[in-house]
Amino acid sequence: RQFRQQYPEDHPMSAVSPGYKRRVLFLKFWRNMVETPIVNHHLAMLDKSSLEDSDMHEHEITFKGMPIKQNQFNSDVDFAKLRWVYFPCMQRDEILCFQQGDLTIHASASGDQSVSFPELRQDHATFHGAFHDPTASLHAPPRQSIECAAFVFLPQEPDTPARL
Repeated sequence: RQFRQQYPEDHPMSAVSPGYKRRVLFLKFWRNMVETPIVNHHLAMLDKSSLEDSDMHEHEITFKGMPIKQNQFNSDVDFAKLRWVYFPCMQRDEILCFQQGDLTIHASASGDQSVSFPELRQDHATFHGAFHDPTASLHAPPRQSIECAAFVFLPQEPDTPARL
């Protein structure tokens, strides 16, 4: 729904030829904005292999008047089993890129469009957030970072079943 609000079926970027499909990825890019390295409140990302689909559920929030669906942890998730990764002392010239969405637009022979998502939700979005580093100096400068998002439209390809 969020994708279609930005790119309706008649938008040139989401148009798919009859009998074809196009994969669309939603990516986030994150980086340090200042010359000094980040020494506290690092960005951490969840190692998806430590999470089961049953550990999360879809929840809707409202941001600037727009409903946004996002995955949230279930209240009974075993947080001790989750593995987080981060990149200490990130420099200004380093950029993290991580996936936040993955969908495929299909167009039937008659031109009707539909959207499908990966079978496993854990391959869909990346849980991420900042954390306080207990080893950081009390006088560490505040983190200054920026996050940008982009849809990446891959080329069209015939919408045929895979042959094994």
